[in-house]
Amino acid sequence: MPSRPPAYRYISARLLGDLVLSDQARRSRFRVTPGASVGGVGFQVSRNAVDVQNNFALARRADRLIKDHTYDVAAVSAGDYLREALDLHYGVLKPLMGWPGGEVACYWAETSTPAGVRTFVALFGSAANVVGYRAGQGVGYHPSDLHGLYTMLDLARELEDPDVAPQDLWDDSRIAAEHRADIAVGFARHSARHTIGRHEVLAWVHIDVPHYADESFEGRVVVGTPLWIADGEHDSAST
Repeated sequence: MPSRPPAYRYISARLLGDLVLSDQARRSRFRVTPGASVGGVGFQVSRNAVDVQNNFALARRADRLIKDHTYDVAAVSAGDYLREALDLHYGVLKPLMGWPGGEVACYWAETSTPAGVRTFVALFGSAANVVGYRAGQGVGYHPSDLHGLYTMLDLARELEDPDVAPQDLWDDSRIAAEHRADIAVGFARHSARHTIGRHEVLAWVHIDVPHYADESFEGRVVVGTPLWIADGEHDSAST
């Protein structure tokens, strides 16, 4: 029985579009078909079109493009793509400085690998990518800044989002991964307080800290930005 199409809760048009369009540019996928010409047989050359307005199609194409670099939570590391079913918490935060006007969608989950390694997954992206979200809707946390996360948010923001302040990007680049992980865990717990149940996640991993401990969690911390979050079975192999 074919799987039902996924119902997306979050989908990043920018990150998915960048993957698909860069692949198309690299491959220069031209299709040659017979065509009429004066004085003999000619050919018509056309490029496989990508509908960048169709987020569902972008997601399916991107899934296939990155499948060799996509891992579950037990095997993923920084620079890879994480694909996993997680019991998520969700919230929106809006910093007062660094990204003025920007709204951040935050998701987190605690899970364990088959080997028993406790893992805290924190995901941050543009609230503009939350399906059905309206600006200012449900912002529950207003930190003074997001020091430690600006580099990732600059990657995750949509084109219509405001720019991240250049000085904050520069300062961010000098922060150690362990400190970033600590910041991410704190922001995630403070902002994402709504339990939304089990969802499938595809995310790019920015930080992977194998040994972390604070007053509420001890284990591994994985921090990234989602490409999509869906509450249906997402079967990229079927298309």
